[in-house]
Amino acid sequence: MLKLIIFSILSTSSVLNTKLPVSIQYFINSGTVEVITKDGIVKDRHQGDFFGEGALLHPRKIRSATIRCRTPVNAIEINREYFEKYMASSTGLLLTLKEKDK
Repeated sequence: MLKLIIFSILSTSSVLNTKLPVSIQYFINSGTVEVITKDGIVKDRHQGDFFGEGALLHPRKIRSATIRCRTPVNAIEINREYFEKYMASSTGLLLTLKEKDK
């Protein structure tokens, strides 16, 4: 079943980490999250950005970062099935996502 969920996180908690399931990607409607890689690199993501795509693109379906909210966040969550359906309709988008995930 295709699933699209809009949700809010009001605290500065972790949204996901390297131990969570890898079947979801998130699009940020508002707020800021920080992406913390296994190497300790920290990058901010803001409104209009996304995260979680790396595990959906990775052949072994592994997450490469922990995501922590820096501010309250409102985001859209999509599952793997929806992601793959959307990717099948846009070859250019797949290349863009793979480049951003590097």
